[in-house]
Amino acid sequence: MTNTSFFIAGKRAAVVANDIADLRYRAAVKYLPSGMQTPIRCNDNDETVIYVDKGTLEVMVGGPAGFAVEGDFIRVPKGVPFAYRNCGNDVARLLIRVQSPDGHKGLKVTLEFAA
Repeated sequence: MTNTSFFIAGKRAAVVANDIADLRYRAAVKYLPSGMQTPIRCNDNDETVIYVDKGTLEVMVGGPAGFAVEGDFIRVPKGVPFAYRNCGNDVARLLIRVQSPDGHKGLKVTLEFAA
């Protein structure tokens, strides 16, 4: 088993663990500036767990929104739509773990860099 670490898009996101043997688990740290939000997404085959390491989020998981603060875990079951927004005054730091039962067989990754 080999673990890989690398940075994507400067300080905004970084993969911190990735089992390249079967890709069942991925972990990343993400920084979300104040007022920014993610689009609604849904991972049909993956369970997502988000740990709020720093900041305050407004979080929607499958329906009405609620709030999450430092130290909170957010579990998103597979097939459930979710989104989150930094409603605090500082940059939020999120630790995100994705578990995929099928190991993302046939996964293709495309990286785009601005010049």
